[in-house]
Amino acid sequence: MRQERQENLFSGLSTINRISKAMISCFAVWLLFIAAGCSATNSAKMMSFQIENAAVHKQNSNIPNKNVPTNNENSKTLDCTNPNGYSLVVVEDPSRNIEETVTTPKLLNIVVGDEVMTTVKIPTVSDANGFSLTWAKKTKEGFEISVEYGSRYHYQKQFNFICKEGNFYLYAVKVESFDKNDPESMDKPDEKEVQINPNLPIEKFSLFDYLTVK
Repeated sequence: MRQERQENLFSGLSTINRISKAMISCFAVWLLFIAAGCSATNSAKMMSFQIENAAVHKQNSNIPNKNVPTNNENSKTLDCTNPNGYSLVVVEDPSRNIEETVTTPKLLNIVVGDEVMTTVKIPTVSDANGFSLTWAKKTKEGFEISVEYGSRYHYQKQFNFICKEGNFYLYAVKVESFDKNDPESMDKPDEKEVQINPNLPIEKFSLFDYLTVK
């Protein structure tokens, strides 16, 4: 009788062990399915994020880079006592598409000897209504840039640079503005001159920062 009980007991334990192993196997498979689902979800999210980023990059690819290239370390040293040691050269800007800018995009290169020291990007009518570069010319102290733009409210701005310590610095901005719908304003335009203190190194200067309109 004892022997039958022992056999039944061993048989029960064996059955429990088989059931436990089966449950463990099912649980492991369940975990694998969860892991696979999470991995697929994360992959889908990552792919969606990458597509969105690509779309944003494409959308912003036509925005002009307003930053000015830094000084060329290999350029010849600028001698401020020699007015013939540098020149101002206006060239087309190959980084912008004329179909989007309407007018020909341009750059102002400050050339020392035969090398470009630094560059100023010139806005177009796509950046400011009626924009045009009036002149860029040397002065006794350095050089000046004059621009004009506007529709009803017309602006003429002159940027004065001084040469010192082997570099150019913006030290003053002259502004003349008037309202084309106001004859008195046109006869007596508003004039002011802003002193830049401390003087701004040319490599940090951007014409785009001064396109304020009403």
